[in-house]
Amino acid sequence: MKDKGGLEARKTITVPVIDNSNPIVYLPVIHASDKTIYVNDLFDPMEDVKAICPLDGDITNLIEIATNTVDTSKVGLYDVVYTVTNSTNQDATKAVKINVISAVKINVISKKP
Repeated sequence: MKDKGGLEARKTITVPVIDNSNPIVYLPVIHASDKTIYVNDLFDPMEDVKAICPLDGDITNLIEIATNTVDTSKVGLYDVVYTVTNSTNQDATKAVKINVISAVKINVISKKP
């Protein structure tokens, strides 16, 4: 800035900028559900499990199994816990119950004519 006499003065100032907007959070979601299976059935804890994120899309390949207590050789109620983390370090956890039941024997009685 110059005055009438041609003298110039300069000053540098710092203006703080405060972001008052709400952050956008992209939380992933794990889709898994409780299941009932029979003793000695094959059990794949990743079967029918998906993870979706609004930002990253399908992140099923990033799912980790945090807990898997399933023992298909014994009747019981077991836990499986899944976790997933997206590209912005947001995570999700989902716990499901796996009910292992005994197979029912069916006796077929036929009457021969």
